[in-house]
Amino acid sequence: MSKQGPIRVFLAALVSCIPLLTVASPLRIEGIARSAAGQEVYRETHDFDGKAHRILYHDPAGALIAEKQLDYSCSDSAPDWQQHDLRNGMRVGGHWRGSEYVLEHDGRSGSVSPGRTLVASSGFDHFVRDHWVELASGETREFDFALPARLSTIGMRIQKTQGIPGESSITEWFSVEPSSGIFRLFAGKILLGYDEARGLQFYRGPSNIGDAEGRDVEVEIRYQRVQGEADLPELPLARTRGAPQSHCPGSDA
Repeated sequence: MSKQGPIRVFLAALVSCIPLLTVASPLRIEGIARSAAGQEVYRETHDFDGKAHRILYHDPAGALIAEKQLDYSCSDSAPDWQQHDLRNGMRVGGHWRGSEYVLEHDGRSGSVSPGRTLVASSGFDHFVRDHWVELASGETREFDFALPARLSTIGMRIQKTQGIPGESSITEWFSVEPSSGIFRLFAGKILLGYDEARGLQFYRGPSNIGDAEGRDVEVEIRYQRVQGEADLPELPLARTRGAPQSHCPGSDA
């Protein structure tokens, strides 16, 4: 079981929300996570190919410490996904089963019935893009975020905010926090910075993988595209389920 607090752990799950454009050819984006002191904590490598998305996490020495697979065939904002921490064996994830969204955490599972907009894992970036005009104009948007650690969802909100001075490549700053005033008393805000192309460039908040013991790690991540991305291999879909639509909302499976 994670040693992160219940309020902190759902905020941490948003860290992997880097740009998720549906691409016709492979794309790679890398992010370097650093501590408040500026020390490298880990690196993320994101590979995209159509609806498939894979994330590999390496420690500063280059050892693979965690991996994540996502499949956006059913939903852009709530993909099928699974994350495996190789250091402690922890597995978490979520997937569609007809009209229900099934959450998994360390051998436990539970389903949620989507009400208002359901957002899960890296699907958060799609949610931002879908509401970009409203958010950039100063409106607040709320959503239900899937939280595997609690096998449930929690209400959250995102809104425009003041950013970090001197970050010339970032044109829009947003903060993410719980919708509930009570929860906001115990949780800090996540800070996100997007460029003019609506690509995530900056993240500040708790890491979604924590340290080897599952404890909170505060990180600051900067993302960039990798050159030569057209030569990347084709990615398999995150899950093999036969017909891609057979398990999606509205199906009978």
